[in-house]
Amino acid sequence: MRYKDFMEWKDIFGFESKPKVQQKEPKAKTPTRKFDVEGMCQYLSEQKLGEKVPSLKFVDVVQWGEGEGSIKIRLGTGINVFIERLSHDLQGSPHWLAKKVYQINREGYGGFETYVAKELMSEVLKINEKKLDAPNNKWENMEKLIVDMANRLRSVARSIFIFEGVHKLKDNHYVICFSVRGHGVEAPDHKRVIQNQTDVVFEEDSGLLKIVNTNIEVGVGSGNQWEIMPADSITRFAPTQSNDEIIETIATVLKYY
Repeated sequence: MRYKDFMEWKDIFGFESKPKVQQKEPKAKTPTRKFDVEGMCQYLSEQKLGEKVPSLKFVDVVQWGEGEGSIKIRLGTGINVFIERLSHDLQGSPHWLAKKVYQINREGYGGFETYVAKELMSEVLKINEKKLDAPNNKWENMEKLIVDMANRLRSVARSIFIFEGVHKLKDNHYVICFSVRGHGVEAPDHKRVIQNQTDVVFEEDSGLLKIVNTNIEVGVGSGNQWEIMPADSITRFAPTQSNDEIIETIATVLKYY
């Protein structure tokens, strides 16, 4: 279900289309009102989901229910919104599986927090109605998933990224690599990002797919000394999830990287 009023503001989620509603020009020297992510989470924490009780775990994490089948919305460092559902692995250990990710444009959309929250809530309702995803001791046609994922990432990656290829480490372990044009992009810690890697591995002992996105950086003026940085995102998926669901989740993260 989509909300009619929100359709004209879908740019909040990173779509390229422009709002059709006429906006008043801001007065000179007036700061742009930022999107209130905390206010959005507070609104979500007041929404019911059947018998699952909502709770605000942190200022940026909302959860419905406790235990298996619970659904969580959390905000990433890049103001991206992850919707996850609690399942388990083959050993019975709990894991949050990624179901969908949105990118919020925080600049200039203050006042539309409720519209965004309603859109997120509509997705939460859909996920809640579906069967819980489960692990398996094998992943069917892993190569097709990797090929389709690599092609999708190539199509959405920013122009600064150059597709370097896919490295097969094992039958169930691949790395999709992008280099950075020129001499890389300087990171906030005064290091230069020279490559972005999407590490995809099917863990047979857990029966789940683990995808890690990270950068390789070099220190400015350090020559060729490089290091793998802490992961920017770690997501897990179950074999029962569709390739499209998995690929679109990962593609959205890289598209707005």
